Formats: sequence, C-alpha cells, structure tokens
Amino acid sequence: MKYNDMKSVNIIDFNKLISNNLNNKLDMKNEIIIRFIKIIDIAYIFSFYVFGAFIHALLLSSLFNEYNKEVYENKSSFKIFIEICLIFACIGILVYFTKNLFELIPFPLDGYKGYRHYRLKEINTAIPLTYTILFFQKGLRKKLGVLAKRFM
Repeated sequence: MKYNDMKSVNIIDFNKLISNNLNNKLDMKNEIIIRFIKIIDIAYIFSFYVFGAFIHALLLSSLFNEYNKEVYENKSSFKIFIEICLIFACIGILVYFTKNLFELIPFPLDGYKGYRHYRLKEINTAIPLTYTILFFQKGLRKKLGVLAKRFM
C-alpha cells in the first residue's frame, strides 16, 4: 500500500469521526430540547386537568347535598350508598368526557424539533383528573366515612 493511499484512508476516517461526533452532539442537543418540551407539555396538560377537576368538583357539589351530620346520621345506609354510587357515576362520566375533550386541545410546541404531542402518555390517562376531583369532594369523603362507621 502506498503512503498516499494510507493518508487518504486516514483522512476519510477522520472526517467520518468528526461528522459522527457532530451528529451525536446535535442529536444530544435535540434530545434535551425534546425532553424539555415534554416536561412543558406535561405541565400544560396537568394544568388543564386541575382546572377542569376544580370546575367539576364545584358542579358536583352543587348537584348533590352537602354533608350535614344531623341529616346523614338519620338517613338509611341504603340511601347514603345510592347517593355515593350516583356521585361516583357522575365523576366517571365527567372524567370520560373531560379526558376526551382535553385530548383535542392543541399543544403550541407540537411538531417543534420533531416533538409529537399525541405520543404523550399522560394525555391518555384520567388518573390525575380523577384524583383531583376526588380531592375536592370533601362531602363525599364524609359520606363514605359515615357509611364505613356503620359497618365497622
């Protein structure tokens, strides 16, 4: 093998090494940007979940009787149980429609640097929405407590 042939082979390999190194740095930079966008997207979705859950909690509180100790001590366990089941049914229906509605809300950074909003796993779950609604349902927790005391 001639010296000139070896020199050209080394230069080509060196150029590939530099090119691969630059591509890796660009890929790393894009990966960091995409992860940061994902964090912003999660915060964006969860803010809608909390706001929607708060509105739903207010709606449910206005639909069902507030907890009154004197009233619920005299109410039959069956009536309390039916009321609790109705509240949970309403929560389930509201969560279903709200989750489907929130999936339609566009994300401002969708498509930027290849990020896709629809691939976010948190958009397809209703757990944060459900927990937040239940958190604001203090009357429901008290009614469940009355029912639990009767059977324990």
